[in-house]
Amino acid sequence: MDLIGLVDCATSHLSQRLAKNPGSSHSSVVCESISHIGSGSYNHVYRLDFTNGSKLAASVSQDKEGVFCPEAKESEIATMKFVRESGLYQEIPVPEVFAWDTTFKNPVKAPYVLMDFVDGVVIDNSRVEKSEPFIHKFDVYPETRQLAIVKALARLKAALSRPVSFSQLGSIVSTTSTTSPTGDYSVGPFMTVGQRSDQEHLGGPYNTPEEMWYVLLERRMLHALRNWCSLETDNIHDPDSAFPVNLTPRTFSEMFRFLTALIPHFKLPPPYNSLVLHHPDFAFRNILFDKASLSSGTPKVVGVVDWSGAQILPLMLTAIFPGDLFSNDTTPFRPLYKNPPERYIQSWKSVPYDWTSIGDPSKYPDEGDEWEGNPEVNYKPALTVQIRRFYLRTHFTSCYASQMLALHGDSNLARAALFSDATYYLKFHEVMCTDVQSWFSAENWVRETYWRLKVNQSGLTPPGREGESNNGPPLIVGPNVYHGKVAKPLTDLRMLAEEADEWGKDESEMFEVPDPED
Repeated sequence: MDLIGLVDCATSHLSQRLAKNPGSSHSSVVCESISHIGSGSYNHVYRLDFTNGSKLAASVSQDKEGVFCPEAKESEIATMKFVRESGLYQEIPVPEVFAWDTTFKNPVKAPYVLMDFVDGVVIDNSRVEKSEPFIHKFDVYPETRQLAIVKALARLKAALSRPVSFSQLGSIVSTTSTTSPTGDYSVGPFMTVGQRSDQEHLGGPYNTPEEMWYVLLERRMLHALRNWCSLETDNIHDPDSAFPVNLTPRTFSEMFRFLTALIPHFKLPPPYNSLVLHHPDFAFRNILFDKASLSSGTPKVVGVVDWSGAQILPLMLTAIFPGDLFSNDTTPFRPLYKNPPERYIQSWKSVPYDWTSIGDPSKYPDEGDEWEGNPEVNYKPALTVQIRRFYLRTHFTSCYASQMLALHGDSNLARAALFSDATYYLKFHEVMCTDVQSWFSAENWVRETYWRLKVNQSGLTPPGREGESNNGPPLIVGPNVYHGKVAKPLTDLRMLAEEADEWGKDESEMFEVPDPED
């Protein structure tokens, strides 16, 4: 990356921009300073100050040529422009993008985006200190301040829940020139956060989630046909995965059948299938607040940035809590379950684990066992923080429902319960969008969900909602973690085969097979 080239590009683009405004002075605009204001996983961000008082922000890609995905960056830019120009999101301030280059053949020697600088601050949610690795700064804010910030986040989420006029699922693309769009947009293939050119895309656009899921399943089968038909053993090590898993052809086949059978059951009920815009990295680091408003107790959002991987999805599949309110079942340690065994517990990227009590301290793991290299970890404060996040998520859902009414006049009871109703659909969508190796971190959830639905072919109705309209498919709800197995009463005649697999033998080796020549 060439910073001098970045200054030259920014100065040139700013001069051209000012030249379009009658009466503005642009002939002698000079960059006074450039400063690095932050870096994420994929971009560096710089602030440029000019002699005429203009301030610009420049986002420069960290990816190398051959890895950088220009289509993903162009979709991100189109999304930001759509949010500003569509008139749908007046409550969501987005910086104006006015110049970009998604190639490496420019004076910066890297893809860059120039936009207006937003004078705001992000909430610092770094760790409090090394001795408390599970506690972040927001976790120890005064309670009233936490509630006010969560309410501001809920208002943004509700604003994003306004239906769009698009009819397909995917990511937004500009239908005009990539250098001077006029505001015409459509839906193209799905992009994801940090999309790389050497990664498999999710494809699309799709007409329904079911269409998407069937296509993704077919891709997994093509992968099997192309890579696993010359195996010398039944243990599959997939070269495309960085995490080797003891995967067998039979397990893959069973999971494939389960997922195929489950797709019709996960058709979204009507109250939840309107298409909306989803920001996939909805977290403090991407939300700029007016500094004075944070201390006054009435947080005001002045900018929402980093729209990488933004997607058009059904409302149900966007019901993901802000990242800073998340909890999982590995932090600070696995819950102290009596049942089921640990192998039945999964951590999800889209669904939090609800810690609601600290449990019996005498049964905690030995201090430091779960955090290698730090024997001073005190688990009780960390658990208290996880429980606090549970209540903050509850507050978020309540504020979201009230903001849906305030912004859209929407008092639909189903949409007010969106975040609780979406749990199983988010899990299923997460499984379907991952690679084959990742299927098996959720294997037990998939298997148990299949058998529970098979036992209850009529579908599940949540308590207290039996009187709601039965138009469309029934809503699927259930526990966040299964504590038992409905498949247990089944008589499984594959017992001998499983015993053979356990001992590393082929099924045929369990019996004496006559030699054909005898």
